Amino acid sequence: MLYRYVGIDSSGKKIKDKIEARDIDEAKSKLKAKKILYSKIEEDVSFFANKFKFQKKYKITPKELANFSRDLAIYIKAGISIVNAIRLTQNQYKHNKKMSNFLSNVSTFLDEGKNFYSALEAQDVIELPNFYKQSIKVSEDSGIMDQVLLELAKFLKEQDRINKQIQGAFAYPMFILIVSVFMVGFMITYVVPKITSIFDQLDQELPAITQAVITLGDFFTNHWSKLLIAIVLIVVMFIVLLKKSYKFKYAVDSF
Repeated sequence: MLYRYVGIDSSGKKIKDKIEARDIDEAKSKLKAKKILYSKIEEDVSFFANKFKFQKKYKITPKELANFSRDLAIYIKAGISIVNAIRLTQNQYKHNKKMSNFLSNVSTFLDEGKNFYSALEAQDVIELPNFYKQSIKVSEDSGIMDQVLLELAKFLKEQDRINKQIQGAFAYPMFILIVSVFMVGFMITYVVPKITSIFDQLDQELPAITQAVITLGDFFTNHWSKLLIAIVLIVVMFIVLLKKSYKFKYAVDSF
């Protein structure tokens, strides 16, 4: 749940922001941990708050995660503590609600005494890859977090580049396939029925392939709306299975 508050931070500056918490008591505790004296706090009932409430977790792109990891690594390498590094990084995402809420959540858990891995695990704003969190856990225990964060940034940036390369490689074939399907559908639905009368005038037995095309044209003409609904349902089912079923997604990726 999202809460709006007005208050004064530890430096005496008046602030007006939002904080995510399970209830108002937790929101007050988080503000206290951040050393913020609030004068007003209430539940945010805006459209964004409702959307935030019902959406389980945001997805973060490899590019966003790579940039965050790189910035954090630079601060830690410079000798800045993880708590201050998160706060400095948060200043770069003032206009990005998703990242701002994520960093605010992490910062709050760090203020409560959790380590970085536990803070990432406890926050419920962004869904982070499991390998990323486990890498942070190992690096935190070993004292090489800045090096691991830089390696993660390189890996995620490369992953983003490969994803874009694959999407670019598929763009042209998909365009050709879609245009071809529409062209064949148009020919069978509108063109073939118009020339069927010419074949009727010949009064001769037509080849099996020609008869099959005419029959297919009649079927498309009489049932095009049902076929369109069926295609939409298949596409929707494909997308849902791709998101919900690991086995289906693995089969598609393997293919």
